[in-house]
Amino acid sequence: TQMEMLRSLANLEQAPPGPANNNTEKTTRWAVNAYANWRNARLARGNGAESIPDDPAHAPTSELNYWLSQFIQECRQRDGREYKHQNLYAMVCGISRHIRKLRPGLNILDDEHMKQFKLTLYAVMKRLQTKQADLYSVKVSKITRKQWDYLWEQGFLGDSNATSLFYAVYCLFITITGVTSALQLRSLTPRNLDVTKDLVSNKLVTTYYPSPSTSKADRAAIRVTEDPENPRSFGRLLQLYISKLPPFFPDLWVRPNGTDSEWYCRQPIGQNILRTTVKALCQLANFSGNFSNQSLSRDLLNWDHHDIEHLMTQGGGCGQGLGLRLVVRWRDG
Repeated sequence: TQMEMLRSLANLEQAPPGPANNNTEKTTRWAVNAYANWRNARLARGNGAESIPDDPAHAPTSELNYWLSQFIQECRQRDGREYKHQNLYAMVCGISRHIRKLRPGLNILDDEHMKQFKLTLYAVMKRLQTKQADLYSVKVSKITRKQWDYLWEQGFLGDSNATSLFYAVYCLFITITGVTSALQLRSLTPRNLDVTKDLVSNKLVTTYYPSPSTSKADRAAIRVTEDPENPRSFGRLLQLYISKLPPFFPDLWVRPNGTDSEWYCRQPIGQNILRTTVKALCQLANFSGNFSNQSLSRDLLNWDHHDIEHLMTQGGGCGQGLGLRLVVRWRDG
């Protein structure tokens, strides 16, 4: 939904800026230069560019709200074509990083005074994403049950090392929740997931909250109840995965480190890699086809019993309070 997209955008930029690498700095400079080129083009056309802030980091929030809304609608590549939605988003993140260097307390994707900008960004990105999908649509190959079992049996998915554990948690998360957008996946933090134990049934109960910042009573949720002894238990694998992450690290998806003492390094996985993670996994397994995050489906979980119950939280509204409760009884062996 629109609000989930905006929350995802805000969550991604919520963490304080850390040490930047060369690629991040290049992207930030590229974004700031794109803003300057847009302003200069307006000035050349005589479209009131003199009132556009020359540096967004020094502009009042009210002016930022208006002019950044204009910028994301009008900015173009050098040949006049529109940017891809991924590149436009990277540009917005670059401008956000530039602003936060001088104004750490201002997150343009989460500030209450930037509502017009956020709504415009959502609309433009959705339009560009639809346009791009129409131009480059390719039929996605679905992972079959036989291939799914093969990935587990051959150790591509599992808990034997950092890589197989990452792949297992990542694939199970997509399979259970249906979240395939790299943007949403990149925005996730450990706070989006909660694992508890049902004292009566002795089962693990794993709950996914798309919006961890709101109260539990008002959140949509997807809940999975399963046997913790099953080797493919999402809750068990998730608990192990989170326990291996660097202490207090804000991101959910982190690069494997490859050492026994430290499974994961303090480096989050970016959108581009998350977008191609399932494809990379299938290439490792020598599967033929066009695989992506959309290749995973809940059908892979339908082993012995799979009940889906729709729940309504107190949030109500048109789908915003809708959750799913999945009770999964795994087949032995």
